[in-house]
Amino acid sequence: MKKILTLFFIFSSIISKADQLALVSLEQAKIATEYLISQEEIISWCACCNDDKMFLINIQSSYYKKVEGQENLYEVFIYGKDIYGNEINESFDLAYLHCKKNNLAVCLGIELGFECKPCTPNFKWPFDKIDNNKVEITESTIDDDGFQYVTTSKEGSNYSILIEKSKFNTTEIWVKNSVPLKTKKNSKGKLIKIGGGYVMTYMAINCENKEFNVEEKVSYNSKGEVINSDKFGSYGNKIVPGSVMSAIYKFVCNN
Repeated sequence: MKKILTLFFIFSSIISKADQLALVSLEQAKIATEYLISQEEIISWCACCNDDKMFLINIQSSYYKKVEGQENLYEVFIYGKDIYGNEINESFDLAYLHCKKNNLAVCLGIELGFECKPCTPNFKWPFDKIDNNKVEITESTIDDDGFQYVTTSKEGSNYSILIEKSKFNTTEIWVKNSVPLKTKKNSKGKLIKIGGGYVMTYMAINCENKEFNVEEKVSYNSKGEVINSDKFGSYGNKIVPGSVMSAIYKFVCNN
């Protein structure tokens, strides 16, 4: 009996995690369908669901249906095509749909003001239109913490970002600078390993003025332990062409 109850609670927790806005109220369904009809495309992706793949839907229409046997609950459907021209006509969980906003893919449920917990932060829109009929998938690397790879410096350090929030022309981000582990000789001629840690920098980028502000920097060693932490205000820094910040600026601001 205990085993049965344990399995039941595990199964229930999985279901509750997977389904958030698959069933909604009539008012929510109306708001969602009205919004979807106004959009050209939407991304479907549940990042915390096993083997769920991201795909783009070119929206042709949207509608809702009352769920049989469920009082005052509705499913929201999207009718359209994927990037290969295959027809799509099915219901979706609004928590795992991502709409395009300022070149970012943001959770549709959050955008509409519905209560849900997205399992991925906002990320750079990973699809580029070639023409009216074709769509190209832009290569995008996202780690387990939601950081997207941007560039590698001449010294071999990898830079990735996590977008926290975007408002008007300013986007606030965490920049992760992963320092490569290298082997070199010390003053005694003995081979030693250096690097292997990473630096986290919180900054705000103004896309219109091509400037950035640095607010906080935290350094970690190769074991993930904090070795230094600074909070400071460095404002109005200009984007230097050809620099790492230039690559980050282009990535965030789509320039």
